[in-house]
Amino acid sequence: MKRCFQLTSDKFTLTSLAIILLLHLNYCTREVKEYPRAGEITDEIFQYYTWSTFSERKFDGNISFAELKKYGNFGIGTFNALDGEMLLLYGALYKFEASGNAIHVPDDLMTPFATVKYFVPDDSIMCDRFDSIGKLNDFLQQQISGDTLLAALLITGRFDSVVTRSIPRQERPYPEIEKVVKAQVVSEFKNIDGILVGFYFPPKFTGINFPGFHFHFITGDMKYGGHLIDCKLSECKILIDKSNKLLITL
Repeated sequence: MKRCFQLTSDKFTLTSLAIILLLHLNYCTREVKEYPRAGEITDEIFQYYTWSTFSERKFDGNISFAELKKYGNFGIGTFNALDGEMLLLYGALYKFEASGNAIHVPDDLMTPFATVKYFVPDDSIMCDRFDSIGKLNDFLQQQISGDTLLAALLITGRFDSVVTRSIPRQERPYPEIEKVVKAQVVSEFKNIDGILVGFYFPPKFTGINFPGFHFHFITGDMKYGGHLIDCKLSECKILIDKSNKLLITL
């Protein structure tokens, strides 16, 4: 039987999280069907696998995107064999190939690592300009404060420039993650409408997910995109969906 766990307090530490993982590891299987969520809207963020485990060349998962969609309609991740970057936007599933092309893919594909949520924004902010991803992140950090632990973010706007990357499909035996990253293909777009989909995890989540902000980008016409490296925005709308609940399944 599948055992899952939730993190609902902003006061836990990475040590306590590690203890929880150890306690549950022997009970977890690859099945998610025993934790039904189809049609149920929740405020929790759902994550399949942990970053530390995934980065140890665990590049094949056993959950399909059809199953993943029971937990959210919005998210980011990757595909088995690291075959491109993933973006889930209101139920539509996209894969960014190494070329930067965005293709709509079927739900029966599998993922080794993904983060999703039912996106229901708590805050809406209009902004004029950000000259780098660093400045955008600094601004977003100011908006995510107080009791908020985690957040999903949707940013739409006019991008003066965008730099993204995507990783080509890997073959067994899988290389170390450091070698995989070196194989990334970088794309650049200029003067284009686009969308950022991402999440915020605080530094204490190192090893669980990416600490800080992690975004995937897709052009407004849904034709190109990838993992965001940098960007300049002339104007944008920021939607923030705050959450203090995280469900991880292994």
